[in-house]
Amino acid sequence: MKVIEIKKLKSENLYLVVLENELNFKTSLEMLIKYNLSEGNELTQEEIYIILEESEIKSAYNYALHLLERKMYPENQIRNKLLKKGYNETVVEKTIAKLKDYGFINDEEYVKRYIEFSITKKLGSRRIAANLKQKGLFIKEKDIDIKNEILYENAKSLALKKLKSIDKDKRNIKQRLYNYLVYRGYDNELIFKVLKEILKEYDGDLL
Repeated sequence: MKVIEIKKLKSENLYLVVLENELNFKTSLEMLIKYNLSEGNELTQEEIYIILEESEIKSAYNYALHLLERKMYPENQIRNKLLKKGYNETVVEKTIAKLKDYGFINDEEYVKRYIEFSITKKLGSRRIAANLKQKGLFIKEKDIDIKNEILYENAKSLALKKLKSIDKDKRNIKQRLYNYLVYRGYDNELIFKVLKEILKEYDGDLL
């Protein structure tokens, strides 16, 4: 199939390659040079397919890099964003593989950093595991490595802060503190330990 015309697009950093029978596709200057594309050239269907797929992968890769410049994403979220952008599954999977090869996507590193961030937000292991699951990362609660002392201190700090915001004349303060710590992702054993300590400090006046 003959190349009839190649023209630079004003609104994009791309070129429009016009073929016979009014067919056309967009590609980059890099691809024009790589495949020696010029007006009058003859292209086979296979060559057109290869150029189109490679151009799409390059476009998807650049889009993914643009996202990753702003913050880290796990593999599944990048995959979903590329699919939502309109790239087909083949292009997306090849783009994901390229990103992983160059170290731009690393779920293990993402989990490590997310846990570190979650500790600063005083989230419990259960909440962290649930949040990671929403991101497509299935980590068991028992595999989230946070020292018990840190979990205890964070839970106690949260409970004491919450206590200050609760009207002491209201009933069920202990239950409200319990519900709040469950919501923050702490397990029952730790919650009861924290509440027992707080009750001791307040002479059991929170029942």
